[in-house]
Amino acid sequence: MSDMNQGPGVQPKGRARRRSLFPPQHGAWAFIGLPIVLGAMNSPWDLVLPAISIAWICAFPISYFLIAILRYPRPGRFVRPLAIWSAVGVPLLVLVVIAQPWLLWFGVGYVVAFGINLAFARHHLERSLVNDFVFVIECTAIVPITWGTGVSGQTWMPPDFGSAPAVMWISTVSCAIFLVASTLHVKSLMRERNDRRFRRASQIWSCAAVLIGIWFGYLLGMPLGLTIVIAYVFMAVRSFWVGRRPLEPGKIGLIESVGFMLLVIAIAIAAA
Repeated sequence: MSDMNQGPGVQPKGRARRRSLFPPQHGAWAFIGLPIVLGAMNSPWDLVLPAISIAWICAFPISYFLIAILRYPRPGRFVRPLAIWSAVGVPLLVLVVIAQPWLLWFGVGYVVAFGINLAFARHHLERSLVNDFVFVIECTAIVPITWGTGVSGQTWMPPDFGSAPAVMWISTVSCAIFLVASTLHVKSLMRERNDRRFRRASQIWSCAAVLIGIWFGYLLGMPLGLTIVIAYVFMAVRSFWVGRRPLEPGKIGLIESVGFMLLVIAIAIAAA
């Protein structure tokens, strides 16, 4: 959904420039929200859960404005929002790491991934498909990490992810599948709308994913598993239906959000 965003250097005509505290990448917020919601639904309650959730949400604007400072002209306009988001997110992140030091191992991975994002941005390739897939990996990883915070403690050893319930791994894989599907679909409608290969890739990916959704439904057992099958079928149908006529970015995003919500409802029913 990142193609529904405009960069910080783009200003609407006829409007005065305003310094927003929020990244203009509206679609990316859905990418941030879906995995943390899925992770929270699968995680046992712990005081670390709200802290890591808020820190995760803050991580997106922090990384966005940090890249903007290094990437775009007049970097001073991004200092204030970076400072505000950092004032909220960084202390929470420190508290979470103190409570569960094993998170530092995953922190190294996120630093490497952020370095990749930064490298693409510095070469003006932040909208490349590879960079989008790196973002998908970053988002998806928070699902098992969030589960881990609920079953672990103040230790340097990560929890035993092999003992995680099946619904947690179904949530993780489904999150990745839906984020990739959304990336391909939105690109095919906007930035890459003149390249038919993206639309075919979106349709093939979404249809193939239905088979995985049916398998997940079987694992969850009917009728509970039917809800996740419906979510997968919806994403496949929309890959053919949406785009038959031009739509505004907001409407495209709304349809994508419906697919995300169907997945959340399915996982919530399965995890209950």
